[in-house]
Amino acid sequence: MFADSELDIKKNSKNDEVLKQMLDLGNEGFWSEQYYLLAAIFTEKGMPRGDLHELSKDEFVEIQKDCGLIIVPKSSGDDAPKKDTKKGGKPAKEDAAEGEKKEEAVVIKFDEGDFKNAIMNSCSFDDDQLGYVDFIEGLVRVALVYPFSEEQLAELVNFELKMQFFLQAMDEKYKKIKDDFHSKMNDP
Repeated sequence: MFADSELDIKKNSKNDEVLKQMLDLGNEGFWSEQYYLLAAIFTEKGMPRGDLHELSKDEFVEIQKDCGLIIVPKSSGDDAPKKDTKKGGKPAKEDAAEGEKKEEAVVIKFDEGDFKNAIMNSCSFDDDQLGYVDFIEGLVRVALVYPFSEEQLAELVNFELKMQFFLQAMDEKYKKIKDDFHSKMNDP
């Protein structure tokens, strides 16, 4: 029974990028270093369900929103229709060419729906809930698809740094919760 290759996590991680990243970070001690932050957020925002503690997917998204990780495109304010020519300005053809260049600019967006889609395959027994490991898996799934800017990618050269980007934002927002949780764990 235990010789079944589908039960071997190392073999499965070769075909599953999420599992591979989770295992690699775990083997490097990353998750244990971040335990107080992640467990504090999970405990504070989640809810007990029998012998388990779970976090709803909506709450997961709210955590990301609270941390400022939702990317909503800014409107340029140039929604007014343009005339064919400008007084003393460029002909309409040049204005049209400039408009096309503006439209070519890539609009980066990663909203609540994108977060939900990223964590769609993470769940505990209930499809809308995350256990602690599922919470971590959700973070990994988001980090794999998050649209980092070119400047960010130049600094975040490996996956651990990408994860650190999210955890740093979470630490800034939930530092007090983490410190309180750490105190409770060390001084029950």
